[in-house]
Parts: sequence; C-alpha cells; structure tokens
Amino acid sequence: MAKIFHYFILSIIVLSSACRPQFKALDINNFAIDEQISQDTITTNWLRFYKDSLEKSMGIVIAKTAISLESSRSKGIIDPKIQEKGNLARICSDYVLQKAKNWSETNEFPMPIFTVLNHNGFRNSISPGNITIGNVFEVMPFDNEIVLIHLSGRTVDSLFQYIASIGGSAVSGLSLTIDVENSQYTNARVSLNKYNSRQSYWMCTSDFLLEGGDGYTMFANSDRIIKTGILVRDALLEGFESEYLQSQQINPRKQLRIHYAN
Repeated sequence: MAKIFHYFILSIIVLSSACRPQFKALDINNFAIDEQISQDTITTNWLRFYKDSLEKSMGIVIAKTAISLESSRSKGIIDPKIQEKGNLARICSDYVLQKAKNWSETNEFPMPIFTVLNHNGFRNSISPGNITIGNVFEVMPFDNEIVLIHLSGRTVDSLFQYIASIGGSAVSGLSLTIDVENSQYTNARVSLNKYNSRQSYWMCTSDFLLEGGDGYTMFANSDRIIKTGILVRDALLEGFESEYLQSQQINPRKQLRIHYAN
C-alpha cells in the first residue's frame, strides 16, 4: 500500500512539472519620454470630459475677499511678523472651531472651547478677488479630519509650552503671550477666561496633529477622543461661503491671538 502511495505522489509531481507553463525571457526596451512621443487622442478625449468637469467644479465662486489672505508657513520658528501677517490661519481656525461647535451641539457631544491647528497645514494664500472651491483645495489639499479631544490641565500646559517654543500656531478661542527670549508662554486665556492648570478642557484639532504631526506629541495624553467625520477643508468651504452670504465680505481677522513679550 505504501509503495502504491509513493507511485501516486511521484505521478502527481511528474504531471505538475509537465503542466507547468514555460516562461521565456522577454526582450526589454527602454523608451525615452520626450516631446517626440505622439499624443494618444483616444485617452486624451476620454480624460477631457473628467478634466473639464473637475475644472468647472473647482472654478465655482463661494465668496470674495477685498484683501489678501496670507498663510503663515515657515521652515523654522514663526516670528511675530509672520504671525501678524498670517490672517488666513486665524480665519480658518475660526471656521474649524465654529464647525466643531455646531456639530457637537447637533450630536449632543461636549462643546470644544478652543482649537489649535498647524500653520504648515495651510499650503497656499488667497489673493484679493473671488474665492473658488479650487482656492480652498489649494489652501487645504489634505483630507484631515476634525477631532474633539479632552485634555487635562497639565497636558494643556504642555500644549501651550510647545506652541511657545515654535513661536506660535493657528488658534481660535485662545490667546497666548510668549516670552520670545525664553520661548515660554507667560499668559494664557481660553475662551476669554484665564487658563487654569487644575481644570480639564475640551478642544478641537485635526487628526494629523492628534497623531503627533508637526511635533504635537502631547495629544497622545488625551483621555477622550471623538472623531467628527468632518474634513477640515469642508469646514473651510462652508465657513467662507456662510460668512460671505451673511456679510458680503470676509472679516480680515486683524486682531492677534498670539502676543509677544521681550
């Protein structure tokens, strides 16, 4: 019986080898990509429909601005001049905080009282004139989600100290005074009230910062996280459109939230 079994296994191996496809080496040629290559008209025509449709959608005007809305991106420490000029960060932070508050109220979740976002997340400025959907995508090309976070007073202190160490951040519902010489914050007000290290706080930010992006590692100490499912970009689109419909202008947000003391 064992001998028959061995012959059976051997026959399967032989048959498998005989049925195995035989591969031949292929000749591989390199083709240079340059202007000499003719355009594939079939593919081009197929894509044109989607390209035209996308450009039409991106060109929809949702608001207008009489002034330049400047981003505050910086490769190093954010100095007072950059912070003062960067009104776009203040506008976007206001929109995110308002959207988070509205969502929390509708869904009966705790209300966030301030927001912190990273300056480098806002990738482009907006020139005076029409504000299109495409402009907002250029400002916020990432699918970052708004999240609510509950933080102890000690963790909030770490957050404020980190903001001071990098020279400032995009904030709303929050006012910080930074000692530039020592890179320390000397005063903080949350929702117009003096910051209390013994009190816990609900705030909102992006999932990128929640995961430690741009050095915001202190959010790992949050004791409760609520994901809203709302993209930061969608909050900006809604914010620009809503503000313009209500007042026919975009408030330039000249009042600073980050102050500097020598």
